[in-house]
Amino acid sequence: MVPLFGISFDGVGFSYHGGPHHLNATVSLSFVARSYNDKCNLWEPFIEPTDGFLRYQYDVNTPGSPAQLRITSTRDLNLNVSASNTNMLSQAYLSWSNITLGDELYRKETSSPTQGSILDVHQRRNYYIIPQNKLGQDIYVRTTEYRSSDITLLPSGDDRSIKVPASRDLLDSHLKGKSARLYRLMITAIIADAEINAGKGLATGEYMTAVRLYSEGSSISGVQQQSARTCAAAGESSSQITRKMTWNEMFFFKVDSEENYVLELVVLDAGRGQPVGIYSAPLKQVVQKLPS
Repeated sequence: MVPLFGISFDGVGFSYHGGPHHLNATVSLSFVARSYNDKCNLWEPFIEPTDGFLRYQYDVNTPGSPAQLRITSTRDLNLNVSASNTNMLSQAYLSWSNITLGDELYRKETSSPTQGSILDVHQRRNYYIIPQNKLGQDIYVRTTEYRSSDITLLPSGDDRSIKVPASRDLLDSHLKGKSARLYRLMITAIIADAEINAGKGLATGEYMTAVRLYSEGSSISGVQQQSARTCAAAGESSSQITRKMTWNEMFFFKVDSEENYVLELVVLDAGRGQPVGIYSAPLKQVVQKLPS
């Protein structure tokens, strides 16, 4: 979430006089408004500093409406309209519209003309998320259920309202008497930074890190191994001999236990397609247990 507007008030004064049939109320203030530019991560002026008055008058003898509300400014009101704050307003409206749509779909999904038990409501319930694509390229989002799968195109800079089925494992385990089952462990792999020897030949300055976690007690299959990867470019302070890389990525894996698992890290040069660093070790030797 990013901020939208910032409004500052200064020198606020208030005056009130009159009676039940005739009264005047005046508020004087100085204010300035700023809008947030999410592309440059900075604030830019939207309304330049100005002095204004807010007057409320009520007179039963005034022709027409007896109550009047006036807003005046002592100087020119300078309003800065840019492509950034215009785009920000449109994105805020689309986000609000998608959230409203998600709430309507959620209410429609959970509402029922007949009254049922809490278990029926749980099995009917679905959740809605609104992911936004800021990767600079089109991606596909796939949501899987037990018997069907749905693939949604998410263009660059766009967002979609996607229905996500609720996890029923916890409730099912209690209904089936399996509340004392063994839960899987969460493994967090943090790829921070590295210093790599620069090789000869074609070099793009981009390096990819591949993380693989697999079981060594049996043959490797798609179910028994988990992998992830990320790519980054060399920093400006890199020399001709070494390159300073910063990934700052975090990946999560689930395993039954730290026994019989191997953690493997491979760093590849994107320009030559060759590995420049390989590390492999049993998971139980490198893992650090954290409290619950």
